[in-house]
Amino acid sequence: PLSYGQQEFFFIDSLNSTQQYYIGIKSIDDRDNVSMLSNIVDTTTVDIILPMVSLVYPNTGVTILAGHLETIQWLASDLSGIHMSYIYFSIDSGNSFTFIDSVLGYESESYNFPNWEVPNIVNNSCMLKVKVVDNNNLIDSVQTDGTFSIVDIDAPTVEVINPPLITSFYEYDTLNIQWFAQDNIGIDSLVIIFNRGEDNFWLTISNDSENTSNYDWIIPSGIITEMGKIYISAFDESGNNTISESEGYFMVIDNTPPNVLINSPSEGTSLVI
Repeated sequence: PLSYGQQEFFFIDSLNSTQQYYIGIKSIDDRDNVSMLSNIVDTTTVDIILPMVSLVYPNTGVTILAGHLETIQWLASDLSGIHMSYIYFSIDSGNSFTFIDSVLGYESESYNFPNWEVPNIVNNSCMLKVKVVDNNNLIDSVQTDGTFSIVDIDAPTVEVINPPLITSFYEYDTLNIQWFAQDNIGIDSLVIIFNRGEDNFWLTISNDSENTSNYDWIIPSGIITEMGKIYISAFDESGNNTISESEGYFMVIDNTPPNVLINSPSEGTSLVI
């Protein structure tokens, strides 16, 4: 101890945050005489340290799937405890963020937000940010160091509606081909094909159709069949594709009149009777 009359300091560590404490002092001289307890001072500790937060998943360089469910994971801790975590998502390398949801704080340092439905987009400039608030309203945040990617692996769905089962058409008729197609992000193009089943002859009707749900096809000559089918292949912007075919077979009936040419006698010749 210092000499009589000099001011002394003693530091107490490992105190809890925002906790009220009562402090008193007794002193002992060199003859082991013990003083009475000093006046009692009550004080409350104040938390001035920002909470700690770090992102675990998804982080830089990760690839996740559009339209699928992911679990966002992060670590957060604070002397006074975590009150709330707020999660944000960016598709422009962190220039702007959209709020996803919030998670109430609890004792564990490990946090997660399960069943995040990844947006139906294809993007390689994605980032996440987590902002945490402690029980004293001190705030800190963290975001991914770099970007991660969202890719699309889900093929479109397509159903050929018309022509229906067991129908017949004539050459030169207009066949209104109808379908229903959809995709989690969007249909990019469709390929419409006719197949003549007897000899497996294939004819591309349209090679780059928009998803208008119908297409008028003027049936050409020379494809007479009792086993006709329409096939439609739908592509999305990521190249995923699905093929669908019309139900059963349809007929294409001959509607081309025959050509007749007289070879003999030739015009202007005389016939002997």
